Amino acid sequence: MVGRDEFLAQLKTGGPRKTLTRSILLLGQTRAFVTCEVTMPIDGEEQTFENARLFVRTDTGEWKLLGWANEPV
Repeated sequence: MVGRDEFLAQLKTGGPRKTLTRSILLLGQTRAFVTCEVTMPIDGEEQTFENARLFVRTDTGEWKLLGWANEPV
């Protein structure tokens, strides 16, 4: 398992991304589950990933990403 700091240290600056939202499921007033496809250039080739994202609404009303998972298409 990779921790937050290790994950962030491994990130590289990428090129432009295209995001296509597939679904948004509201879970009450404070949670949302979003699925989408993200296409981006990696090593000169466009690659597409399926993403699942869990957001929570903060006390200030803003949405915060709580969890995220992706896998290549």
